[in-house]
Amino acid sequence: MIVIDHAQAAYIATKHLIESGCKKIAHVTTSVSHGIYSDKYAGYKKALSDSNQKLKEELLVFDDLSSIESGKNVAAHILKMSKLPDGLFFENDHCAAGCIAGLKKRD
Repeated sequence: MIVIDHAQAAYIATKHLIESGCKKIAHVTTSVSHGIYSDKYAGYKKALSDSNQKLKEELLVFDDLSSIESGKNVAAHILKMSKLPDGLFFENDHCAAGCIAGLKKRD
């Protein structure tokens, strides 16, 4: 059986963004209270804490993550933020792809 350590995977991804110079990393999720979403959120928080960065509630972005369209909704939300994030950590690729498309349309 193959088992994925979602907390560790999220930690590694977030830590990579931090080591790349990101200071305001948004976490795009559907929930932080159950299952793998809770595990990924824990990894995200631990990477921030280990890097002496504070968790900023305004950088938690919630959507249903079900489609590319949901990613476009996330892009619209991000673009309305008073301080834009300089890094994004997504729960899934569909939402990430939609967000990238939505952010590129802005240009």
